[in-house]
Amino acid sequence: HYFKSLKIYEAQPVPFDKVPMVLSNIGIVYKKQKDFNKALNYYKKALKIYNDNQYDFGIAVTSGNIGLVHLNLQTFDSAIVYSNKAKNIYLRLGYHRYIPYMLQNIAGAKDSLNLTQESQSLYKEAIKLFKEEDNLYELTNSQLGLASSLIASKEFNQANDYSKKALDISLNQGFKEFEIKAYNILSRVYHGLGDFKNAYYYSEKHAAGKDRLFEDSKTQLIFDLDK
Repeated sequence: HYFKSLKIYEAQPVPFDKVPMVLSNIGIVYKKQKDFNKALNYYKKALKIYNDNQYDFGIAVTSGNIGLVHLNLQTFDSAIVYSNKAKNIYLRLGYHRYIPYMLQNIAGAKDSLNLTQESQSLYKEAIKLFKEEDNLYELTNSQLGLASSLIASKEFNQANDYSKKALDISLNQGFKEFEIKAYNILSRVYHGLGDFKNAYYYSEKHAAGKDRLFEDSKTQLIFDLDK
């Protein structure tokens, strides 16, 4: 349907933002399917049109999307460049609620480049802003990212604190994937602390959670096929 829309919009005079809107939506679908190279291709087509028309909000959103795709492709330097570009435009336009998403992406990229101190500083800034917005989902995501980075720098007690906070929110809000991730991080934390009993306990919780999530996914697929 998106490709049909794209063909119609490209065949007749329409406002400039119609085509890049559809291109971006196609990119979103490919990203969900984890076909990141195709997603990147369509995002870049959209970005060119937004750049040609000097539409700053479209440039910011699409640059942020490209940054996230580069993060998934593990092209971390490009992820930082595009996410920074989006962050700066959001800041200039006054769209402050989008800024912590970019900080989180940059933090993840810097952490993967072993720039742990910079990464941790960015995660903490994102956590502060997500708290202010009461965005519990992304708050939990950033807390887990920071906890993982703190393990790398052997700051196990701080990692434990952020992991426990993320686990509490995950359990209260039903964030199953973050709950399972928290168990894995806590297992690594306690291993680093030399508490092998708790390390084993959380490792078992992580394994059981992964199995449960896999079974839930299979059940949902069966229900989808039966509809």
